[in-house]
Amino acid sequence: GMAEGGGAGVDAGPGPGQVGVGVASDHHSNRMSSIGGSRNPLEMKRVHSMGSLERQGSHQPEQSPTAGDRDSELNLVRSHENVLRLRTELKLQQEFEEAPQEEGLSLLPHIGSWRSYNVWNAALSFVPIIHVIRSYSVDFLKSDMVAGITIGVFVVPQGMAYSLLAGLPVEYGLYTALYPPIMYTLMGTSKHMHIGPFALVSLMVGDTIEELGINSEEDPGAAEAAAVVMSFLVGFMLLIMGVLRLGFIVSFLSDPVLEGFTVGASILICTSQLKHILGLDTPRGTFVATLGYTFKNIESTNIAALVCSIICIIVILAVKIYSQDRRLPIPIPIELIVVVFSTLISFLAELNEKYGLPVVGTIPPGLPPPAIPDFSMFGDLLIPSITITVVLYVICVSIVKTFGMKHQYETDENQELWAMGLANVVGSFWGCYPACGSLSRSAVVSNIGAKSQVYNIFAAMLLIIVLIALAPHLSELPNAVLGSIIIVAFRTLLIKLKNLRNLWIVKKADFACWISTCFATIFLGTTYGLLTGFVVSIIVLLRASAQGKVAELANLPGTDLYRNIKLFPRARKMSGLAIARFGGSVNFVNRKSYKEHLLNYLTQTPRIQTLALDMSMANSVDVSGLNMLKSVTKIFKGKDIQILLVGCRGPVRAFFQRSKFSDEVGMDLWFVNIQSAIDYLGTQATTPIAAASSHSQSMMMRERDLSNSKKRDERKIDIKLNRRHATQHRN
Repeated sequence: GMAEGGGAGVDAGPGPGQVGVGVASDHHSNRMSSIGGSRNPLEMKRVHSMGSLERQGSHQPEQSPTAGDRDSELNLVRSHENVLRLRTELKLQQEFEEAPQEEGLSLLPHIGSWRSYNVWNAALSFVPIIHVIRSYSVDFLKSDMVAGITIGVFVVPQGMAYSLLAGLPVEYGLYTALYPPIMYTLMGTSKHMHIGPFALVSLMVGDTIEELGINSEEDPGAAEAAAVVMSFLVGFMLLIMGVLRLGFIVSFLSDPVLEGFTVGASILICTSQLKHILGLDTPRGTFVATLGYTFKNIESTNIAALVCSIICIIVILAVKIYSQDRRLPIPIPIELIVVVFSTLISFLAELNEKYGLPVVGTIPPGLPPPAIPDFSMFGDLLIPSITITVVLYVICVSIVKTFGMKHQYETDENQELWAMGLANVVGSFWGCYPACGSLSRSAVVSNIGAKSQVYNIFAAMLLIIVLIALAPHLSELPNAVLGSIIIVAFRTLLIKLKNLRNLWIVKKADFACWISTCFATIFLGTTYGLLTGFVVSIIVLLRASAQGKVAELANLPGTDLYRNIKLFPRARKMSGLAIARFGGSVNFVNRKSYKEHLLNYLTQTPRIQTLALDMSMANSVDVSGLNMLKSVTKIFKGKDIQILLVGCRGPVRAFFQRSKFSDEVGMDLWFVNIQSAIDYLGTQATTPIAAASSHSQSMMMRERDLSNSKKRDERKIDIKLNRRHATQHRN
């Protein structure tokens, strides 16, 4: 509460020319009463100082301006500064303590001290659930409860099915659907994304386990340990990306690469379920090996499994189509219904004992105890985990952005790295394999109208009930039912293949990225497929960058616009002048191509006398590009051809000045735009450019006059026609 810089405080006596006031004004007492009713000594001291300072500033006695009053004037200025400072402090406190609340019941009180404002904001940004709870309304409970129970109903059969896809017992899918979403609720910024078991990530986990030489059926313990370690590694790498802010890395994966990878992985997922659809004991292997074994042993198909699969696929597909056509606000949980009824039928009809129908087997009841992952497999799983991390983050960020824009709320990509990282790290201690966002489940949450991430808590409650009370009774669930659920989930695969034709028409280079990524994923596996797509996309990008394009510009008659002469045949070139526009940045990759294009102007007929380099599209120039420009400038000057620089951007212009390139060209030959360069050339009476400019201007005026004359004639004809129609109408 003490005034800084020599100003008077509460206990300080009055200085020269000041009036000390020891009592706070009623005005400030009332203000303090309005600020939450707080009356602590520190606040009273601030108000007391503020009252003194205001009175010192407002009741100064008038004195003659002598040299002895300089201290008084200085103190007066300082007093006003302190008044403003104290007012600012009180205003901050008032705004923080009396921040407007959203409608509804606040479940967490506001922090009372404004001095902890920065610390509190940091906590809010790192743990977003704090802000959610502070502004949470009781009215939100109904929507979040319905969304949570619905998504819990959906994720139970999906989690069990995707566990088989990863080569793990079905309970691991339920664990992955339980623990990571709880952690994401605390740390995530998306109100609608639901994380848990995901088909693509499950396939990549299963492929990695197989590449390690682990047979999940013969040694399930080793497969489970490997999956848990992958969850820890994926989470740990996401946390590192969050600390170093490396989320931009995924920008190097183009949309065609990701779509081709998704389609290829979807085909692998569907072929991997043939063993459950047909009831075969097919070993996990490559795409070719799986198809070969299936066709070779097709006569060993289990009829009960095939019939069960056909019925389930038809029923699930029909109900989903019906739900989409009717646009139901809450979709019918047909997967769970099929799981329940098929389990009852399998148990009552003893399909496993009588017909050999494969079932999921015993599911341990209850929740898994926490355990430390086996880090002895760290080295073998590091590289595959990097691939899973990249795919997982790309999927999650796209989901977060999609629903953030749809519902118009802010999300934080870097915070998502922290949220997904901690969700997977924490989940690894409770038997979870890598969890990922699911677009289909997130869409269900969005359509139901969830208000916040709190819906995950209700979904977790339902999963806990399932694991404790219902899971042991699902031991007779046929594997064919779970395989059917996975097959139907990829029914949109044909639509993606249909879009491939449009990609060929629009951009053949992107088509090549799509095709190479898809086929590499199918025949080489998910890890090498994604790597192939990345390499091909980088090659395409470098190839396009190496082909520096130079467009020759010419004037559009009757305007001061200059366009590419190949795209605008009506554009007219000026005698003795060539205008070359760079298509992008000039660097070591494309310098050779640019130089070849520029040197072609030496062979033009008639011979040019001035070359204008339009740099308006060049965002940057590196040293190699600069050396190329210096070389070209020297060559053209040796041929008595003048070089002009047009439209250089700020960074490029500064770079040219630092490198002294501006001195080689001449500062008087730098121009903001093409028209200013043309105007400059028009003033050079000793060059034919001036005559060309004058001729061009006369041509522009002549064409403008002809255009106006044509418009007048057309207007006269219209008037005559209108009069004739009016006369005919009267007759």
